[in-house]
Amino acid sequence: MRLLLVPAFLCAALSVAVGQDRAASPNERPAARLPDSDKSAPEGQPKAEGAKKSRGAVEFRIGYYDNDDDDSSGNPFLDESLTDIEPVVIVEFQATDKLRLSLMGSYDLVSSASIARLNDYDQRSGASSDNYFGLDLAARYEASEDFRWNAHAGASREYDYLSFGFGGGAEIDLLEDNVTLSGGLNVFFDQVTKVIRFNGQDEGTDNRLSVTVNFGYYQILSPTVHFSLGTSLTYQSGFLQTAYNGVVLEDPSRPQSDSLNPDFFLDLPRGGGLPLPGGVSIEAEKLPETRIRVAVFGEIRKGFPSTGTGLGFATRLYADDWGIVSAAPELRLYQWIVQDLLRVRVRYRFYNQTAADAYDDHFLVPISARSRDPFRPNKERTQDADLGAFFSNTIGLKLVLTPAEGVTVDVGGDYVLRSDGINQLLFSFGVRWEF
Repeated sequence: MRLLLVPAFLCAALSVAVGQDRAASPNERPAARLPDSDKSAPEGQPKAEGAKKSRGAVEFRIGYYDNDDDDSSGNPFLDESLTDIEPVVIVEFQATDKLRLSLMGSYDLVSSASIARLNDYDQRSGASSDNYFGLDLAARYEASEDFRWNAHAGASREYDYLSFGFGGGAEIDLLEDNVTLSGGLNVFFDQVTKVIRFNGQDEGTDNRLSVTVNFGYYQILSPTVHFSLGTSLTYQSGFLQTAYNGVVLEDPSRPQSDSLNPDFFLDLPRGGGLPLPGGVSIEAEKLPETRIRVAVFGEIRKGFPSTGTGLGFATRLYADDWGIVSAAPELRLYQWIVQDLLRVRVRYRFYNQTAADAYDDHFLVPISARSRDPFRPNKERTQDADLGAFFSNTIGLKLVLTPAEGVTVDVGGDYVLRSDGINQLLFSFGVRWEF
């Protein structure tokens, strides 16, 4: 799937409304490069960095993500290996006693088997990787002790995508600050500047619109127990498929073997005119031009002041009109190792999803039932593994060091073990200085 990395996390990173999940799959990739929010940190639980108001702050983070497909798992006809390295710089400034501004710049270097394969075509102009540049400005204003609003706007650019986004939200404290209600709206306009298909054919441009509405509820149940609940509704329209994804059609009487090299079929059409195996053809991925997505999520945290320990249980339920339904329960442990100096967070997350209606591992289609134009399929089809059925287990560890007042250093990682064999590794390192 095409990765739109930074916009998925802008809102969380810059203290605006609950972020929009912009990935094409509801299987959320853990935001390992971002600090934990301590909004719901009860007494006794280690607080997250950035909680203290300061005149300003500078933060540098670098994230690493690796999508492993060495054994040709997932899509049986496509190598889905991918690596992303992303440095991020965040600058915050307290403009007035009520207004805080944030500016975030990011760069992604994304390399994958799919991008490398397209490198042989003139349309890629020799590019062997995607370079992503993003810039986002956010503001948070405390209108009163009980009411705050926020807004953000930004843009990003990569080889074949141009994106603009904006949004805002508000939150209000009730019942002597024991309850907080929040809401937000985020809008993204994306232009696919080059629709480059699996064989390098450039089909011009296309567009995509994403609109998300978020609502949240947070309550202090006791000095040591906090609870939060939220929901998000997203509407997307336009070009929602991955341009370079191909679908392999097989003859029902001559099915192909999964043991073949996954790039074998997509490489053949450009390899000096070599013919495809008998009964095999390749056509572009085709998915609906609209998508409605709904998610409900909640968390409860319990602090133990005597031991400096915190426990959290969270869950997220998701469904969309493409046929995908998922659930993701998660357990977290927070612990002070050295009081006020070193703390640790350990987490485990289970994820399970059903397949999209258009997904299948193999499409056995008689030649007579196929479209004459492989770039205009006559039926919705995809072999993208992120839209298939699978479950995953994630384990994560994060260490946070506070060596001096206003200085925080953190390092963390997650390992995702997927049932379809596409395992993932995430690593992050960050330094934050408040002044």
